[in-house]
Order: sequence, then C-alpha cells, then structure tokens
Amino acid sequence: MTTAHTTTPDLTNEVIDIWAQLLGFDDITGDDDFYELGGFSILAVQVVTRIRETLGLDVDVRLVLDHPVLSDFVSRLNALQPADDTALPAEAVTGRHPVTVQQRSMLALLDGPGHYLHYDLGWVFTLDGAVDPDRLHRAMTAAAELQPALRTRLIREQDGYAQLVAPAGTASFRRAAWTASGIGGVLDQDLFGCELKTDEAGRRQLHLRASHAIFDGWSLDVLLRAIEAAYEGREPAGALELRYSDYARWQADLDARGTRHDALNWWRDRLAGYQGPKPWHPGLRAASGAPGLAQSVRAEIGLPVMEGVRRVARTAAASPFHVLLAAYLIAARAARTDDDLVVGSSTASRYLPELANTIGYIANGRLTRAEKITGTAADLVEHCRAWWFESNARAEVHMEELVDLSGNPDYFDMKFSLQDAPGMATPSLRLGDTVGALAAAIPPRTSRRAFDMSATLQPDGKLALWALYRSDTLTPVAAQALCRAYADTVEAMVHHPTAPVDRLLDSATRTLVTAP
Repeated sequence: MTTAHTTTPDLTNEVIDIWAQLLGFDDITGDDDFYELGGFSILAVQVVTRIRETLGLDVDVRLVLDHPVLSDFVSRLNALQPADDTALPAEAVTGRHPVTVQQRSMLALLDGPGHYLHYDLGWVFTLDGAVDPDRLHRAMTAAAELQPALRTRLIREQDGYAQLVAPAGTASFRRAAWTASGIGGVLDQDLFGCELKTDEAGRRQLHLRASHAIFDGWSLDVLLRAIEAAYEGREPAGALELRYSDYARWQADLDARGTRHDALNWWRDRLAGYQGPKPWHPGLRAASGAPGLAQSVRAEIGLPVMEGVRRVARTAAASPFHVLLAAYLIAARAARTDDDLVVGSSTASRYLPELANTIGYIANGRLTRAEKITGTAADLVEHCRAWWFESNARAEVHMEELVDLSGNPDYFDMKFSLQDAPGMATPSLRLGDTVGALAAAIPPRTSRRAFDMSATLQPDGKLALWALYRSDTLTPVAAQALCRAYADTVEAMVHHPTAPVDRLLDSATRTLVTAP
C-alpha cells in the first residue's frame, strides 16, 4: 500500500491511475481539471474511496471538489495522514443498531406532525408461469440473510428509536397490505412483505410491500436480483461491502465525533432567511380534502428533447440532472407567489459506492435554493451545478435533517428526483423459467410534499415523469398543468439555452394560469 510518505511523482502517478479508471481517460496530466474531464459528485466520492483503499489516506470528498486540478489536489494529499480503519466499522449484523439520520427524521415526523402519513411502497408482478412457494420462501430467506434490512424492526427506546435486526432465517415477510398511519405503521412489526396471489382473471401475481423506513427506490432492483439469484441457487453478483446496519453505525459515529458540525453550519448559512414555502397561485389550490391524501399524474419527455438536454449539459460542463433541475426551479417558481424558493432534490445514487448493492433507506437528498431566478437559462443551469457540487461536499447532512433544524415540518413542499438506477425504469423478475412483469407500482396513500416529481430515464432514452401530489393542496388540473409546464420548460431550454429566464418563467406561468 502506498502511504502518505510516498514521493510526489509516485503519488501523482497513483492519482492519475485512479482518475483514469473512474473518468475513462488514458492521457491525464497534472494540469487536468476533474470537472472538465466529466467528473461529478458521485465520481468524487468514488475517487475518495479509491484513495482510501489504495493509498491509505484520510481524505474528504471536499478536497476533490475544492481542488479539482490534479497537481493542486496531489499537493494537498501530501499533507494528509494515513487513514484509520474506523470510518466504516464492520459490526455484528444481528441485534440492536442505531437508526440512521433519515430514519430518525421520518420517525419523529410520524410520531408528531405527520401522524396522518402512510409510508409504504408496493409493487405487483404478473407471472407468466408457475412458481414454487416453498422455493420462493427459501429464496426470500436467503436474500434476508444477505440483507439485514429485510429482517429489521424499528423499536422505541427511552432516548429515541433503534433498529433491531433479527437472526438470519427468522424473517416472516408479513408486511400488511395497508398499515396504520403515523408511528403505528412502522414500530414493532415486519417492515417487508412478500405474497403470492391470484387476480380476478386467474393470473398468478407476486406482491411486494415495504416500509419506506427501511427501503428506498434504488433497493427494488437490488432486491429483485437477490431473489432471482437465491431462487436459482446462485451466489449473489457481488459481495456486500457495507450493510445497512454498518451505515447506521457509521452515521452515529460521525455524530459522536462532531464530524458533521462544519457541514451543518454551511447549510445554515446558505439557507439563512428562508422561512418556508409561500402560497401557491390561487387558481392552483384545492378547496379542501383529507390531510395528505395522495394522487398522481404522469407525463413524458421525448428522445429528441432528452438528446438536447445532454447536449446543453455538455456545453455547460454540467450533468443532465442540473439541466432538468433548473427547469424544475422555473416551473416551481411559476406556481408560487414569492421569489425565494427551496426545492428538495435527490438522485438514486448512494452516498457511498459501497452501498450500491445494499438494501436500505439511503436516499441522498439535499436542498437547492434559488432566491432570485434571473439571467439566462444557461446561468440557472450553472447555479444548479455550483449549488449541487458545493452541497455534495456536505452530503452527510440529509435534507430531512435540515427540515428538523428549521422547526417547520413544511420547510419545503416541492421535490424533484432523478431516478437513474439500473432496473428502475422497467423492473422485472425471473424465477427459474417464469418471468414476472411489473403490473402495477402501488403509490403511497399519502404524501408529505405538495408536489413530488420523479423523473426516470427509460431504456429508449425518453424521460418518464411521475408526480405525486396532495389532493388537499393542489387540484388535479393544477398537477397536470405543472407537469406540462415542466416538460415545456425543458424543451424551451434545449432550443434556446441562452434565453432569458424571465421569458421562460412567463411562458410557464401562462401554462399554469390558463389551465382549464
């Protein structure tokens, strides 16, 4: 292993090798810039992980983001000390573990102002052949042995909450079809369920249900591949580097050492003065409704426009996510009565590469603020790019934690997610010779956010939009109009990347105001 005492030329060559492997270039020099080579936030985290593994240096992801020129980055590395081995502790899998930051926020919400919320996710797969129930149960048991989140229960303790991982082989997979709302829907019960059923037409179906307290969108593809391998008696595709319980303990360790103090202060400074969302334009508001009841709408952005999004992103040295997020800020601002806007934003990518094949609630969510939307479309893309890269260096602070710190459970009420994980676009399951095709994704019965849009990249290059909205806040027509205003804004930014934002904002506002 190379150490911190490696000479600078050797260290430079080691870093060049790491950058070349991750960025896909063979002729990298000390003058090259990480961003100009196509680097972005998740790749920066991978660089840090690879350096820890191969060089033994205790390096923070901020070092990559703040010093993107390779020679400057290497000079900073020379001053670092070898890393200790405690950053990602391997703990006993069974037994009691702390909850994660994300779980703690969710449980506090369900136990208080969000007592009306249901946080279950569900999927139904129609099977084209027979499935052996005993063999399926053994496969589920094997998957749960590898993935402790599938045999985890959440419990209340005197000082808060904890998660209790049952011994391997003891999971029952009996999550109810619909659970109680609030904290009663997640404490002291199975959080994952699997059931074979027959529908009214006589078709065999597999129903999967999971509480969002231990399961996020990325986890579905991980779960399906684990079930397939176990059903067919194969070893899983890759070793599990980091378990969900390890992740929880790692977060708790960061808290105990005060590691996140500077990151929290950065967020407080950037969000200072923001009090919470301002009212929707009157024509968009629902007159009444049951608290939090969720409805959904769908839309699509075609291949030519998405090719344009990638072209605009390349020109701006940004990612397509930044372009799509900029368009969302415009559509969101058009619906509100104030310039100061905060949107929750996330991707399906995990915070640490070791979590790529780990089942758990590990969504890497952050906030994006636009106090004034001015300049050109390209300027707004750069704003999103800069905000995202800067905030990524403080990604250990989850957006729900910032809501908790604000003291306002409605601190932001619009969210945008780009779902870019393999298998999320068209989930499928193969059990021996039987193929299960997704028949339905069961949306949550309630929604915390007034408007929560997920954009999923499709195999054909199109972008599928799925928006969950609160029917006590927005009308169905308003939700459809918001999707249309967003899609139109993306297309306008592709055709006119230097167009004034004011013009794009006026167009989006007209779409919303004139909605029938």
